[in-house]
Amino acid sequence: MCSVHGSPEFKTSGMMYERSGLHKRFGNKDTSCNEELEQNEGRLAEDEPKLSLMEELLLVVMDPRGFVSIWNDHVSRALRGSILIELWLKGRLELEPAGMRRKCLSRRAVVVKSTSPTDDCMLNEALKLMNDGSTHTVPDWISYLAGETWNPLKLKYHMRLVRDRIFKELVERRILTTEKTNYWVVDIKTHPIKDISVQKKLFSKIKDALLDNYSNDVHRIDKRTLSLLMLAQYSGGIDDCLTGLPNDLLRVAMKRIQDLESTNFEAESKKVAPNDLHWAVFAALNDPFVVL
Repeated sequence: MCSVHGSPEFKTSGMMYERSGLHKRFGNKDTSCNEELEQNEGRLAEDEPKLSLMEELLLVVMDPRGFVSIWNDHVSRALRGSILIELWLKGRLELEPAGMRRKCLSRRAVVVKSTSPTDDCMLNEALKLMNDGSTHTVPDWISYLAGETWNPLKLKYHMRLVRDRIFKELVERRILTTEKTNYWVVDIKTHPIKDISVQKKLFSKIKDALLDNYSNDVHRIDKRTLSLLMLAQYSGGIDDCLTGLPNDLLRVAMKRIQDLESTNFEAESKKVAPNDLHWAVFAALNDPFVVL
């Protein structure tokens, strides 16, 4: 008995299908559909806002009405710390080697590796300030950039209106909007969140980092995500991110962020890349004995 594929009828129909060019037409259609899907995925990825660490931090600590507590001094220092970390992630800064004297993180100077401009004018301003030939440590730079110094010679390093400039950038990108709110007898400008999905994605990112994607080895956590976790915890923004979690998951997440906060940053900095700057920022922000 002849097989179906060996039958004359099948061969004839196959030849007619090839001669008609239908296989090419359908094949080209499938290829064009796949290409269109890839292009659409690329457009979706491009449409998603790429936020800097400073912008992510500010969106995490602010409420939907656009308020960031003026009494929270930690936000100001955390924003300056995020500037240092962002410049380090972009390959512009690093810590000097510990050397034979094994300097601790708080005593190691910040080294400018590259002065090439970034795509962020605020980062470029900070890089220019730090490249004036002076040598300072991470705690020094955080204090100087925040204007927290009694030395009049260091006031030239103060980066002013950092929050307002970040707000303006987020308004231009239509993530925030601008409103005037009457507070007693004074009209104040606020920036309510216009695209709430951006903040929700950041909250989900923090939840995933503390639950599903958490690792007991801090070196296996993405450096940018780890930095956002530490800066948000220092600024008091983690609690809002974890709102809505069941009690058991909330306890797990809070325990893990507390474990991260109590990490021995000095010891961790010596394990993989000793010149990584983010450890020094974490240590400076969490050290209660740092002199401003």
